[in-house]
Amino acid sequence: MLTLENKKKIIFYSYLILLYFFFLNIDKSFSPDYIAYFKRGHNSNWYLKNEYHYGFIFNLLLNLLWSSKLSYHGIVNIIYSISFILFVFSIYNFSKYYAFFQNKKFNIIFFLFLIYSILIVFEFFIIRIRSGLSISLILLSFSFLLNKKKFLYLVLLIISFSVHIETTICLTYVSSLLFFLNYKGIKNKNIKEIFIFVTIPALIFLLSFFLNIFSLRNNVGILVEKPLNIYRSLLYIFPLILFILYNNQKKFAFIENCSFLLKYIKCISFFMFTIFVSLFTPISQYAGEDIHRVFSIFTLPLIFLIMSKEIDNFLLIIFSYIILINFVLFFKNFTYLI
Repeated sequence: MLTLENKKKIIFYSYLILLYFFFLNIDKSFSPDYIAYFKRGHNSNWYLKNEYHYGFIFNLLLNLLWSSKLSYHGIVNIIYSISFILFVFSIYNFSKYYAFFQNKKFNIIFFLFLIYSILIVFEFFIIRIRSGLSISLILLSFSFLLNKKKFLYLVLLIISFSVHIETTICLTYVSSLLFFLNYKGIKNKNIKEIFIFVTIPALIFLLSFFLNIFSLRNNVGILVEKPLNIYRSLLYIFPLILFILYNNQKKFAFIENCSFLLKYIKCISFFMFTIFVSLFTPISQYAGEDIHRVFSIFTLPLIFLIMSKEIDNFLLIIFSYIILINFVLFFKNFTYLI
């Protein structure tokens, strides 16, 4: 007889198999990035020789696949498969760390996971394939760090930097700076948290802005920023109200020894405040789409952190709303790009 925990595992991993094969077989040429990556693959020798300092491992992988004379659709599917497999390994590691299948809220969390995973696979593994490969690497590295396998964490982190620098910078904040919060050498916890929760999100946002302002993508931002920024301003302000309410209930602002989940919820609250304020500055005239890009990457670890037994109903509501934000802004942005 199968135990209840084993039944949950079968259902959970059967869903992941179905998710993989569904997106494996769809026509990916609808993606606005499809032609861009086709051109990059066609000129992969040039990228490998001239941009060895930027995305070297991705350029090498693309060059090797292109040299194998596979169809471009087959090449995209191979990269998609690598990203998905790494993603599943990270899920496995996180589920062990949080004893996910023993969680009393398994059914609710699984439902939210199901919804969010569809968006993650569609947005990053199908459309933004280079960013998706970097994300799968860094999430897997974070799962190793949680399980005290620091060598594997560092190896995957370095590889991720050689795939997509900007994405790795965003997610390195998740994996390394959250651990800095546990450092015992700093006695004044308030000062430490203020520095991390306020300064770092602002720096990440500004870094993303400066990395993209000189690229071709900033033209997209200028074109779409007016209508999309209206949605952003409305969607980002409401969660701040939720966080204030949660703070009054739980006093999480500067609590000691709180879980990674609670720490990250705090990070996101300050990060959204940074984005909201930036919408009233000239930055929004240029960042445009990149505002959502950074936010969608920044919130990705929540899909794993909600596996914690410490999650409560109020945090589930907040997490559900963050999923809604990512869905609305992605598809609204997507319709402007196609």
